[in-house]
Amino acid sequence: MDWSADDLEGDDEPPSIDELETGLDQVDTMLGMLAAAATDQPSNPRQYLRLRRQLNDLLVRANIKSPFRWSTLDEWAAASKVKFPRNYAGRRTYVAQITDRVRDALQELLDEAQNGALTQELDDLGAVADDALDDPSGIRVELGVLPDLLRSDLRAAVGKAKNLVEATAKAVLAAHGQQAPQHSFDKSVNAALRTLNLDPNPTGNSPEAQAMRLLKELSSFVGTLRNDFGDGHGSVRAHTSVESRHARLTVRAAMAWCYFALETLQDQNIDD
Repeated sequence: MDWSADDLEGDDEPPSIDELETGLDQVDTMLGMLAAAATDQPSNPRQYLRLRRQLNDLLVRANIKSPFRWSTLDEWAAASKVKFPRNYAGRRTYVAQITDRVRDALQELLDEAQNGALTQELDDLGAVADDALDDPSGIRVELGVLPDLLRSDLRAAVGKAKNLVEATAKAVLAAHGQQAPQHSFDKSVNAALRTLNLDPNPTGNSPEAQAMRLLKELSSFVGTLRNDFGDGHGSVRAHTSVESRHARLTVRAAMAWCYFALETLQDQNIDD
């Protein structure tokens, strides 16, 4: 079948992250509608027309050829019966194949867009480190490798997220003339917080205490994910591969901790 996208009126702007995420959901809906129509199940002709228009507009803007060339569900149902007479399984398999191609292409674009946005966030964190520290080189090393790893090696990216927190903790301690505890991520993190006059294990229900508990949970989350999925340790069993969104979440959790620590240090330097 020729892949074509006819009668399209999409604009020239590339799809946003939100639009790509919506498009992935729409592809799943389209799969269900086409499979239902091809196997004589109830379907919604008006919803198909609306969905086809929205999806094809998106695919044109994403430079992806659309397989959704049937003007109506009845047209698709008739074509499917010619292509796969008395063969429901063949019709369902065919629909799954053409929607999988679209889903994979959209997911690739979404990953690229999300990684690009995250790259800018990493650059912004580097600028904060430059302002807060006399020597941000250790942090800069970790920031410099993360964008490529998020595209090529997600397990290594998770490991580097933990390194980023640890490098920031050590930089905070060095800024106060202190050395980090040896071979202990948690001790280094806690020592850095104490150096910033922050309690790493606060009690009470004040907003400050709750914020500090959240901060502690972020660093613990990064450390746990690195131990479970990162590339920093040998393991008896092969690790389950980490998904791109989980790797990005880990990196952003690390960045949140680093932002808070560096901005607190910067504020204290200004006060001094």
